[in-house]
Amino acid sequence: MPVERALDSAWFQRGLALLITVSFVLNIAQAESLPPPGSPVSRVYEALDTAFTAVFVAELGLSLFARWFARFFGDPWNAFDLCVIVVSLAGLVNSGVPGITACRMLRILRVFRLFNRLRTLRLIMRSLAEAAVPVGNALAVVVLVAC
Repeated sequence: MPVERALDSAWFQRGLALLITVSFVLNIAQAESLPPPGSPVSRVYEALDTAFTAVFVAELGLSLFARWFARFFGDPWNAFDLCVIVVSLAGLVNSGVPGITACRMLRILRVFRLFNRLRTLRLIMRSLAEAAVPVGNALAVVVLVAC
């Protein structure tokens, strides 16, 4: 399917990775600067967040269309993408609800979408996960010997 080939192409994946990275950096900048609500800086951050969310929703929709439901949900990373985007949308729609700030901070999870987008990062994460058990075993031995 041409849409799926375009979504899986290197240039598209790199472009999406760049957008995710820029979004991540802007979320950090917003969290660090804590602009007052309604200020010009706050409105710029909100507009950028809305734009990034719209791009990510469009990409998710294309991915869902290209891979249909069974293949789409067969990959756990796609389900994670869906959850992150739903949280982002909930934060945008319910921005006036008290306590939604904590929900909006979950937008920072967008950066983990990079692990799905870039094969080398996915390989690194898989290797780290496989190394976790042996490292945990070694830590347990050290703790037993030291105590």
